[in-house]
Amino acid sequence: MQLFYNDFWGTLLTHSGSHKSYRPLCTLSFRINYAIGGMDPWSYHLVNVLLHAAVTGLFTNFSRVLFGDGHWTLLAGLLFASHPIHTEAVAGIVGRADIGACLFFLLSLVCYIKHCCTRNCSEGTWGWILGAGLCATCSMLWKEQGVTVLAVSAVYDVFVFHRLKMHQIVPAVYKRKNLPLLLSIGLLIFWGALLLGLRFYWMGNKPPSFSNSDNPAADSDSFLTRILTFFYLPTKNLWLLLCPDTLSFDWSMDAVPLLKTISDWRNLYTVAFYAGLFLLTYTSLRNSSMERECNGKNITNGRFNGNGHNCLSELEYKEYKELKSTFASKEENGINKGLPQRPHIPSTENIVVLSLSLLIVPFIPATNLFFYVGFVIAERVLYIPSMGFCLLITVGTRALYVKVQKRFLKNLIFLATAALIFFYGLKTFVRNGDWQNEEMLYKSGIKVNPAK
Repeated sequence: MQLFYNDFWGTLLTHSGSHKSYRPLCTLSFRINYAIGGMDPWSYHLVNVLLHAAVTGLFTNFSRVLFGDGHWTLLAGLLFASHPIHTEAVAGIVGRADIGACLFFLLSLVCYIKHCCTRNCSEGTWGWILGAGLCATCSMLWKEQGVTVLAVSAVYDVFVFHRLKMHQIVPAVYKRKNLPLLLSIGLLIFWGALLLGLRFYWMGNKPPSFSNSDNPAADSDSFLTRILTFFYLPTKNLWLLLCPDTLSFDWSMDAVPLLKTISDWRNLYTVAFYAGLFLLTYTSLRNSSMERECNGKNITNGRFNGNGHNCLSELEYKEYKELKSTFASKEENGINKGLPQRPHIPSTENIVVLSLSLLIVPFIPATNLFFYVGFVIAERVLYIPSMGFCLLITVGTRALYVKVQKRFLKNLIFLATAALIFFYGLKTFVRNGDWQNEEMLYKSGIKVNPAK
């Protein structure tokens, strides 16, 4: 029973030296491993690999909701399966916390999607939201960031399932027909607040404390240094997702030098990152509606604009026709009363919004925004956010493939995507070699963090 009172490293959770990492379900899995196979590492690695395979299957199945049956869903699954950033979480035994949290994260999200589809039915709908809440709880008990699935579920409901724009959210509150939506969002908020409150109470109502070497920026006396460094670190994490060329099990101390002045050239990366993120988010939220415009004409009755020119490609037009027929009876929430509704294929903008939420929201606990964390960069923390990254790459590739007209360019995009998956897989294979033993692992980290 001590696993419910100790942190992940065996220290009493209320102790002043505790890291406050409360992950009893993950610890329980280790105990079961020990009871079956003792200290033989083979069984521990096997469980990690099986969990990663289960997560990959669930993520691919979840991608079907966004892309339908076809090669785009397969592309998303292959990107996730091959991404090198997952190596630490899978090859490192303690990374099981992230994999297990991601497993229940996806189960919770899938349950909530089922709830959205059956919300107006007389049977089953509240069972699905109960399942979503229980899976979110299990995800949090594997690792803290699992609770963020409740926020991602709310984003799916508002911006993907109901296709609301930012300026439509407030008016929607006053409409009676949106009462089921408001009730669902209210339950998500209540359950999230309850879990966070209980979590904070259970760890003694005190935030964790870490040494200077764990998080040098947090220990800096300069407010400017803390702000500049904390704003820069998400940029560095995104680069690891985009180009995982240099990976390390240890990014502490001076692996990422502190940004101490405005004139530091790395601030340009920070500005470019947040400007691009804001622009992508704003564009997606502004355009996430059924009707689209082409040369000033609304596309409401066909695929041609007022001048007779083709506005949409074949794929876009097919998606548009499907969306139009799905939402013909009810524009804002598209729900046929009394009947379960199959999840519609979202537009590109809707998928971008959901992908950004999957990329950003689970990463927020690692940003030092609400409390300081005990690391500079931790690759295993990117396991859940990488789902959003893989979706963004997939939807961007699909949009580019649809936009180009020449067959040569389409083939080029296909080959480039295949090459990306191949090199990701190759890097994963090479990186796994670094985790074969302690000596090789430490040698691989010398160029990143020689001081440690």
